[in-house]
Amino acid sequence: MTIATYINDFMVLGPNKAIIVSMVELLGQELRVRDLGALSLFLSIEIQLNNNSIRISYKAKIQDIYKDLGLRICQGAKSPIANNGLIDRDPENLCNKEAATKHRSAIRSLLHIAIMTRPDIQYSVNRLA
Repeated sequence: MTIATYINDFMVLGPNKAIIVSMVELLGQELRVRDLGALSLFLSIEIQLNNNSIRISYKAKIQDIYKDLGLRICQGAKSPIANNGLIDRDPENLCNKEAATKHRSAIRSLLHIAIMTRPDIQYSVNRLA
């Protein structure tokens, strides 16, 4: 049995529906509880429950970041960073304050996504930070 909380949102997970229902009823004795049914969204994380698996995604959040950064038309890569792991830094072409702020905002959002649902991009995002 697992209960995840964030402020006034609760997510109750258990091995079967009967245990989950009994836990929600128990919580209802102490708190005002509203059962929203099967889990599909929690803290902006999209959740798909199948028979033997749980799939989590931040697809909407990632699409918002693409839109904010003007990357609506971009393609994925097998390796999201150069093969040698080096990032070019040209001291002659340092970005202005607005571009630097935009970069930090993008990195902050990508780090959050990497931690929550996309550990596969963690290394690349950390290198860019």
